[in-house]
Amino acid sequence: MLFPLVVLLLPVTYSLDIPFVGNLLGASPNLRSLENTVKFISAESVNTARAAAVPVLEVANQTYAEAKSTIEDISGEVLKSVIRARSMGWTAAHCAQEKQKQAEEFIKSATAKLDNCVALAALEAGSPIDTIENLTQEAMQRIDTAAGGVANCIQSSQTIKCFFEMATGVVQDVERILRTIMSQALGAERSFSKVGRYASACASNQIEGVTNFIQKLDISSCTQEN
Repeated sequence: MLFPLVVLLLPVTYSLDIPFVGNLLGASPNLRSLENTVKFISAESVNTARAAAVPVLEVANQTYAEAKSTIEDISGEVLKSVIRARSMGWTAAHCAQEKQKQAEEFIKSATAKLDNCVALAALEAGSPIDTIENLTQEAMQRIDTAAGGVANCIQSSQTIKCFFEMATGVVQDVERILRTIMSQALGAERSFSKVGRYASACASNQIEGVTNFIQKLDISSCTQEN
């Protein structure tokens, strides 16, 4: 069964096409408008990151499936060699049985390593999206904090001057966060490419390791010793 890398492969209905952040935020220091801007850019950025993930995760899934299949084929060949050895007498059968145990342990270890590689790849693939969501929460909290501060300021000073002062500060903070959010989205393609290469290298290494180990184990030699 394939590891659930496809968790991130959700329908993508938006693309990142966002105006210069300053144009969005500089027109009016309105906290409600700022909140809506954060939600919009966050949603667009998440969708952009997911769109970049789709082809890479499809390849990673395919690579994982092929590696598992290859290792299973090798395991099948081991079993065939053991069966042949058993038909050649007790000595050959005993020899093959010992080698079979070694082969099974090595294959089990290689399969576990492959699973771990895929699990790490899935975590890496989700990293930009997790970062975007965390930054979005930070931005929304800053807006909420500013809104509370403005309300207290107006109530105590009976003037709206503090509104403009505090709103200007939060706009600058949130603009910085939004730029980081967009950089995460736009950099997702490079990040996911690394994930794809990592998954491919991991699969190749495990297949090569199993193949070399079984060749050195040489179960067929048990029948020659009989």
